[in-house]
Amino acid sequence: MFNIDPSLSFLDLDGAQVSLLFESINQPHVAVPHREAQSALGYIVGLRDSKGAPALHIYLWLSRSREAVIYTFEDRQLLQEDAGAGRDRAVEFCESMGFMMEELPLPGSDDAARAQLLESLAPFQREPALRSLEGNPSLAKAPSGPSMNANYEAGLTPGVLEPIEVLEPIDEDEPATLSPSQVEKLARLFASF
Repeated sequence: MFNIDPSLSFLDLDGAQVSLLFESINQPHVAVPHREAQSALGYIVGLRDSKGAPALHIYLWLSRSREAVIYTFEDRQLLQEDAGAGRDRAVEFCESMGFMMEELPLPGSDDAARAQLLESLAPFQREPALRSLEGNPSLAKAPSGPSMNANYEAGLTPGVLEPIEVLEPIDEDEPATLSPSQVEKLARLFASF
């Protein structure tokens, strides 16, 4: 039902066209086809065009590659008949990727407030990566490391750094024995992993 639309990189809309807006309250690690798995921010955007026809998009901001991926809901007939069912499918699709979605209230008749809200969100920005320099933490480049859910910095094992010794080849016929200092060095080596 949802397919990537490679022709879209942002949603260039009049604020009055937006009828529904959800934002993810987390940044799960997602795998988007033909891209590296990485943390992402997600949005669901429901719209009505100038003729009143509904449309539904899922916008993902991929934090490491700093690019947008937009999925489009293909079943326009379902949206015409039951917009709530389309919204539910969009939320289910996002939740299946690990997003926790929260509906954002849209200002009613205040066009200036609505425009200000939409301009602050990634789906409506031509270059959201540039906005990240202005301090928006949700668009900042995510840390890399063993866990995408934590800022992790690998540190050195405390202790004195010693050069690696070149060992003589072991005779396979004789059992190997290690001195206490060699056992200690081996233990430090294994502890560093």
